[in-house]
Amino acid sequence: MPGAPARKPNIAAAVSVAIAAITYFVASLAWTGTFSHGRCGDFGMQCIGLSFILLGSGCVAGFISALFGFRHAGAWRRVIVWIGVLANGIPLLLVLYGLAMVLLMRH
Repeated sequence: MPGAPARKPNIAAAVSVAIAAITYFVASLAWTGTFSHGRCGDFGMQCIGLSFILLGSGCVAGFISALFGFRHAGAWRRVIVWIGVLANGIPLLLVLYGLAMVLLMRH
C-alpha cells in the first residue's frame, strides 16, 4: 500500500538465526574430529568436549543477538525473533544442564 510505512528488517534476529546455523555446523565438524585431525582421545571425549564448548559459546552469542531483536517495535509478533530465541536458547539450556550435571557428579 502506498500509505503504509515500510517495515525495517530485524537484522539482529536474522543474525541470531545465522549464528545458530553456523554454530550447529561448526559444532558438528568438531564432533567428528575435523579440528583435531581425527585424534579425539579415548572414546572421542576430546572432540565431544570441544563441540560442546563451541555449541555453548555460539548459542550464548546467538541468544544475546536474538534478545536484541526484541527491541524493534512489534518484534514480539515476528516469527524470526522467536526462531532465533528457540534455536539458540534450547541448545544453550541443554549445554548448561549438562554442565550442571557434570559439576554435581564431581562432588
